Amino acid sequence: MSQAISVAFYIIAFTEAFEFLFNFVADEFGFTLPHQLISIPATIGLAFLIIKKGANVGVKALYFVIGILFVSILMFFLGKTEHAMTTEFSILTAELRNRESFFVVQ
Repeated sequence: MSQAISVAFYIIAFTEAFEFLFNFVADEFGFTLPHQLISIPATIGLAFLIIKKGANVGVKALYFVIGILFVSILMFFLGKTEHAMTTEFSILTAELRNRESFFVVQ
């Protein structure tokens, strides 16, 4: 039951990843695309893949997904924002503000 619910949430999140496309079509052409345009074909494609190839494809694809997640997290920690490039703040040289009102855990 929990896996069925999680797949529904994954499909919704997958559809939300295409929000830029929905916004582009709404801005350029003046009409709103339904989100089902992405979610229903994705669900049908996923169901077809499971029926034809079995659940083993999902287990094998997990290694690929974990690789993408690892690279994403690595890039997140190595990246810098525009604010980080313009500020002089460093956690190593930071001073503790309001020392008098800071409580000490012993």
